[in-house]
Amino acid sequence: MPFLTPYEALSILPVAFLLGFSFNPVEFRWAFHHGFESMPKEVRDRAETIRRYASFLMDTLILGLVAALMRRNLVPAARVGMHLDKWATNAVIGIASGMLLIVSQGLLTRFFPLGTSKNPFTDRVRQGSVLLWVVIFFVGVFSEELWIAFCLLTLRATGHSTVLSIAMTMIVFAAVHYGYRLGGAFAVALKGTISALLFLWSGSLIPMFFYHFIGNLGSLYRARRAA
Repeated sequence: MPFLTPYEALSILPVAFLLGFSFNPVEFRWAFHHGFESMPKEVRDRAETIRRYASFLMDTLILGLVAALMRRNLVPAARVGMHLDKWATNAVIGIASGMLLIVSQGLLTRFFPLGTSKNPFTDRVRQGSVLLWVVIFFVGVFSEELWIAFCLLTLRATGHSTVLSIAMTMIVFAAVHYGYRLGGAFAVALKGTISALLFLWSGSLIPMFFYHFIGNLGSLYRARRAA
């Protein structure tokens, strides 16, 4: 595998993020006509609606770019965890890990109540339908976990240590989630590290998918309930 491949893999997430969210027609039209004047609530709501659906564009780009690199480097799907070996065991492990994540998040919210926080993630998921957010999480979790698995695979295949592979992947992962502020980005990196360890241990996407997806559903429930 070429030495540059893991760095191309690492660049996929930030590139997809920039292409997916860099242009919002509602914000552009407002800025064109009103400059830096503050947007009224109804305009902000329309812009946020566009942003929610832009998540699917970002995820599509991630999946397409990962698939292109896999094909170019002759990486079979099974090597990035897309197989059903021991699927039941992996599913149980993922679900149990996700439930533990929900419990730990619940304990944290006792000290940092969501109802009074200014967490950008909390503000976002309180808008739009619950079903739409479930679909956004489902697609987004799969694309992000596939990206994590592919980055780890390519980094280790080109001579990077396991610790360095995880660290490099999580630095990029946290940087893309900078919008959640420092604490949120750190939490994302920590959650991503556990996903990485689940992949390295099981060699499957199943446990890391369930872990991430169930954790996101828990966050969605608490945010909507607090609102």
